[in-house]
Amino acid sequence: MGTRSILCGILFCVLGSISGYGQTTVPGGVVSGTWTKANSPYLVQAAIMVADGTTLTIEPGVKIEFQGSFKLLVLGNVIAAGAVNDTITFTAADTSKGWLGVRFENTASTNDTSRFMFCKFQYGKALYTPPLDKGGAFYLENFSKVVI
Repeated sequence: MGTRSILCGILFCVLGSISGYGQTTVPGGVVSGTWTKANSPYLVQAAIMVADGTTLTIEPGVKIEFQGSFKLLVLGNVIAAGAVNDTITFTAADTSKGWLGVRFENTASTNDTSRFMFCKFQYGKALYTPPLDKGGAFYLENFSKVVI
């Protein structure tokens, strides 16, 4: 391998790490931990749930894109703290079908308050049969510890 090839390879790796962010496929099911801007966008392939007693933290600048009419059911707690110049975006790949929003359905009151700050919610829709005919971006049933 020549010097020119080595330098081109190094340059490619450096530029790729500077300009590129990751992409994370979320297959559905239980989610928790921290979703980082470095691994954004998060492409949600099926309904996701934050289990009772667990937390999902979403960092500023993260984009969550639902690939179908799926919901984020919160039985635990979500901390989505964006910033003025670095919002968190919840959106849908198919804007005509949308996604089913963030849903708190009988979340236990023992969980901490969920917080959504400097977040943008796009294409949340309630177009289905009960109980999915209620809400949009958010739906709260028997739980009030949410700050938006």
